[in-house]
Amino acid sequence: MRVIPRPEPGEYAPDTVEYFQFVPGEDVLQHITDDERVYAYWTLRFARNDPTELPSFDQEVFAAFSGANDLPRASLLDEYVTVRAATRSLFDGLPEAAPTRVGIATGNPTSVRAATFHIAGHELHHLDSIRVNYGGKGKR
Repeated sequence: MRVIPRPEPGEYAPDTVEYFQFVPGEDVLQHITDDERVYAYWTLRFARNDPTELPSFDQEVFAAFSGANDLPRASLLDEYVTVRAATRSLFDGLPEAAPTRVGIATGNPTSVRAATFHIAGHELHHLDSIRVNYGGKGKR
């Protein structure tokens, strides 16, 4: 798998940097999957040098209309695995110059590598939160 260098300041929205610290690399799984889909889409647009400014997404609206609470856990896990495989395939197929390409999302410059670190860090943030709140271990 391709190694993408850490993003530089100015390549991401300031409020997303907290997720990067987690990268060494109840409806949480659907939220993680939805977030990954959005950021993978942004990655594709920016990697292809699309200059169109992209809007934010409202995670609360996504959660309210996801139907995740009515789905079997196996279905949520299957969707997660499928989305992750698609994201990895996207990242592995990026040209060498793509990681530092920058677009605008939510009114902020966002590089391809910042979107990559957001995806990984966002997931690790939630896993850490689950460990802290339900398993007794975590970063906090």
